[in-house]
Amino acid sequence: MADEQLKQDIANYVDEVWEDVVTNIDRLVRIESVEDLEHAEPGSPWGPGPHKALREACDIAAELGLEATDCDGYIGYADLPGTSERQLAMIAHSDIVPLGTGWTVDPLKVTRKDGYLMGRGVIDDKGPLVLMLYAAHYFARAGKPMPYTIRCIIGSNEETSMGDVEWYLEHQPQPAFLFTPDADFPLCYGEKGGYSCIVTSAELGEDRRIVDFTGGTVGNAIPNLAEATVEKLHLEVRRHFWGYAPHEHLTMEQLHREEYQGIRPAVGYPSLPDVSVNFELDQLLTMSQIGIRLTESGMMMPHSSVSGLMFAHPQAHYFDLGKIDEEQLRDYARRRGIPVELMRRYLQSSLIKK
Repeated sequence: MADEQLKQDIANYVDEVWEDVVTNIDRLVRIESVEDLEHAEPGSPWGPGPHKALREACDIAAELGLEATDCDGYIGYADLPGTSERQLAMIAHSDIVPLGTGWTVDPLKVTRKDGYLMGRGVIDDKGPLVLMLYAAHYFARAGKPMPYTIRCIIGSNEETSMGDVEWYLEHQPQPAFLFTPDADFPLCYGEKGGYSCIVTSAELGEDRRIVDFTGGTVGNAIPNLAEATVEKLHLEVRRHFWGYAPHEHLTMEQLHREEYQGIRPAVGYPSLPDVSVNFELDQLLTMSQIGIRLTESGMMMPHSSVSGLMFAHPQAHYFDLGKIDEEQLRDYARRRGIPVELMRRYLQSSLIKK
């Protein structure tokens, strides 16, 4: 019966404080607390963002009546003193991995959607961090001393090197028991370890080269998108389809220096910034045949898609369009048969700012 009453008391407490909980999660999510060692300094050993989030978390803890301490920016903790100095501890972290791509909401604020809270760090680990502090607050406002001191440890370097925990163990006694509410796992008390590796392939051969390869931002976060561009199509055009360089045999270094004949400017890049060209290409090629669709602004989906034009003339070379003025904008819009204000949207980044 006592257990049922405790569950009901906790449910009532959650209903009472929930809006404040969301507000405080949002306070932390608005801070881009990614490790930035280039700008680290005494008091901010992991960079300004992680320390700002650490300070904000300590402020939230103090507002909830806990005894908060910032340990020179390395880590922090907030205590609810008990009848014993022995500690029952929880640890969460206020640092995050880089924002990454593919967000449909602002990653630096909390958005409520379909019963979820969305934003970078909401689940890993700023949301659990705030809940950890409120768990201590629940016992604090009961007014009855606990048999152990409850310590909420606020990490700020979990996503990279765990240097915050190393510092803590060198300067603070270990608690009698500790667990971490991390992401989807509400009660973790140990980790098996970590593993990282670099995977390489065999040489692709002289008729292929990787022009570009990107995927993710850090080694401990699964990328939502990975892209690899291999130069093959242009080679086939030069040697076979158009056949203007049938005997071309360039070294890998020469390919990297683009010593082949012709150019292939991509839509949306410096020499061809007008993404509305994609609508013209779509009419000619019907991109949907290979699963590509265009947004209202002319961007290609999925993100890994690319389009462009090929020129075979031996004197063709790449160039940067640079900035254009109002007269050039109007002339280009007239020749394209597109309203000036619509073309202004497509070429916004190329316009001379007044």
